[in-house]
Amino acid sequence: MTDNNMLRWDLDSVFPGGSTSQQLSEFLTAIQTDLQAAEKQFDSLPKELNDSTRDEWVSYFCLLQDICERISHAGGFVGCLCAQDVNDEPAQIAESKVDSAAGDWDQLLTGIEEIASGVSDTEWDKLTNDKKLVGSKFFWDELRTNARLKMEPKLEKLATELAVNGYHAWDRLYNKMAGDMQAEFTEGGQTEVLSMGQLSTKFASPDRAVRKSAFDKLEESWGKSSSMASMALNFQAGYRL
Repeated sequence: MTDNNMLRWDLDSVFPGGSTSQQLSEFLTAIQTDLQAAEKQFDSLPKELNDSTRDEWVSYFCLLQDICERISHAGGFVGCLCAQDVNDEPAQIAESKVDSAAGDWDQLLTGIEEIASGVSDTEWDKLTNDKKLVGSKFFWDELRTNARLKMEPKLEKLATELAVNGYHAWDRLYNKMAGDMQAEFTEGGQTEVLSMGQLSTKFASPDRAVRKSAFDKLEESWGKSSSMASMALNFQAGYRL
């Protein structure tokens, strides 16, 4: 509990120092280094999947899983930092780095999808039923199924690369805009300043008048940022096209 009676997560138990944590910085750097190494390793992997090459592919899949878990771990941490303080600029920079790492990881998966699409069902089952991968078999099987519905790999890689400054950037912008907004809200004769998240909790009130007042305040607050929001959405439409 802080002096202003606001509840905060104990984020130092994850990475001491919050958004300026040296451990977080080193963690993100290690992820990026491993992603670069994984990209080089992919180029040297055998393109055929059979009994003699299966162990190499199993090891590579395990490497991708490990990197994914670390990206998710870092993403959860910086997400909490940004949620508790939308003006924490180092946290926003860290979030951008996580998004970039996730984009690089997705590009590696695009290469995997190309291989997976051409592998026979028998060979694929042998791979994903390996004791090191059986726990993630559903993920890899779904990846293979989805791969057959996608564009050619070079176009998928391009879309993934553009997404970092496309809808991922929009998500960060939305969170920043929403986090900066506040509104005065009166309930039971008392007026307080609420964030958009706090205001949205009023939608669960059993009193319809409270719910309507909260909705009107939410609409009013977003209306003040309608020009910026419309510009961002237009840019998103351009990215989609």
